[in-house]
Amino acid sequence: MANEPLLEALVNYHRSKGRSLRTGIINTGGTFTNVPVKINDKVLLEPAHSEEELRKLFFETLGLEFYVQQGLLELDFRYLFAKDSSQMKDKDRKIMVQAIVDMYPNSDGILVVHGTDSGTRTAQFFAV
Repeated sequence: MANEPLLEALVNYHRSKGRSLRTGIINTGGTFTNVPVKINDKVLLEPAHSEEELRKLFFETLGLEFYVQQGLLELDFRYLFAKDSSQMKDKDRKIMVQAIVDMYPNSDGILVVHGTDSGTRTAQFFAV
């Protein structure tokens, strides 16, 4: 089922720009992109390990496939890694910056999925 405020916003965007909203999604890890995995009759959460798993999470779990099918939303996924953000280093942040630079010309916005432990440090790194 469509999220009405999101549907309205995407329809309005499409009307004003004459095209769908182009959004880049960069995965670096964090709980948000964990997917359920059944192990010995238990369902556990494991990090998404591929662009395909990431796409499935956004399309099926978040229901974004509807908007893509309606021509209102384009999603460009980049799976960089699935790292606990407490283990994030500046070399990882440089990889993120390069992904943003690569996606920027063809995106209206970019979402970086990142854990909370070092989110502030990464934001400071991006601001420099």
